Amino acid sequence: MENQEEDLPKEPYVKPKSKYRLELEAKRERAKQKKIAKRKARADEIRTKNLKGSKRKKRLKFPVVVRNQVTIRADYLKYLRVILVYIKKKHDLNQSQLDTLFFLYSETYFTKQDFYKYARISQFNFENKNVKFFIERGLVEKWRETAIVNGKVEKELYRLTFKARMIVSSAYAYLNQEKTIMTDCRNPLMSNIPLNDGSKTPKETYEYLILKMNEEIKNSKNYKPHARTGVKTGARTKKQ
Repeated sequence: MENQEEDLPKEPYVKPKSKYRLELEAKRERAKQKKIAKRKARADEIRTKNLKGSKRKKRLKFPVVVRNQVTIRADYLKYLRVILVYIKKKHDLNQSQLDTLFFLYSETYFTKQDFYKYARISQFNFENKNVKFFIERGLVEKWRETAIVNGKVEKELYRLTFKARMIVSSAYAYLNQEKTIMTDCRNPLMSNIPLNDGSKTPKETYEYLILKMNEEIKNSKNYKPHARTGVKTGARTKKQ
């Protein structure tokens, strides 16, 4: 009997699990059970929705995530490049001058100091930093001369002309999809006149994008085919 017991294979030695190991396994098991319960609750919710309003049992359907599907809230800047190039070519402006008009559009009246404050943060040349240049172009006009009122010196005030406000308001109308860009010979991007601005972009590309933009604008809710661009010229008060 003793020899038979010695011939039996010995069981492998199993090291007892530590307290930390047991706690870790219990934590993982609880997390697994919690995940399973959450999945079952989600399945019951979907099953309830599928069976609502129908006596026939429907197959359980889990939610399917559709990739490459993004909810777009606004796309105002989709055709920004096309609109800016069109406005600059139509009114013979550069980017710095157009940026200045955008900044001054909401300023009813402004001084030279207000004008220069914006000019300092932009890479303007000497012409664009000078108010007289905008006055000669018919974009800015002097609204009030320097005057003394109640012993105080009132600085001269300037404001944008009707032409400048029409330029900026038309840009916003294009961005808000309220009006379309003309496609006849009056459009410099649709005519046979070369761009002459060093751009390597062919004119056919601009023509295609303008036609595509006009089609999207006509299908939008904001499109106003017979509406005129509103321009605020400021309060009419007597000059001092």
